[in-house]
Amino acid sequence: MSLAHCTLAKECAFCVVAHALSTEKQEVMGLLFGRWDGPQAFIEEAHPLARTDRRADRVEVKPEQLAKAASIAESRGLRIVGWYHSHPRFVAQPSVTDIENQRQYQTLFEDDAKDGPAPFVGLIVGTYDQAATGPRSVFRYFHVAPPRDDVRAGDAVLPMALRAQVRSYK
Repeated sequence: MSLAHCTLAKECAFCVVAHALSTEKQEVMGLLFGRWDGPQAFIEEAHPLARTDRRADRVEVKPEQLAKAASIAESRGLRIVGWYHSHPRFVAQPSVTDIENQRQYQTLFEDDAKDGPAPFVGLIVGTYDQAATGPRSVFRYFHVAPPRDDVRAGDAVLPMALRAQVRSYK
């Protein structure tokens, strides 16, 4: 299944922004819980995670954290459909590290893919971006495409933007 669109519950958006605004000195990270319907992701909950890497511009987690989060999602009738992290002081565009992390998550969750890139949403939240035109957070959704067949092994994957909507669920 190729990911084409994601819908984010407004309560989830609020949680992600609150987590991102909790610090302007380092990146934060969490997982996104939800469900799939064909090529669309419906993101219903955010699950903040504790960082294991103390460098301000890195967000790494332990495998045990992922396993526990998967269990929590399943107990709520959901699954892990993506991850989010903040860019506290710079534009909400995927860095080379973000693209590699996204590729690794998509590989980890590739059993869910029927065709095309594994369906796993990457979300970057820009909070204190000094280039922003006003006091608002910027959400940038992305996933990565595998290299074309004619590209040599080890070549970079390509980031792809996703269309998204914020919705409320009743």
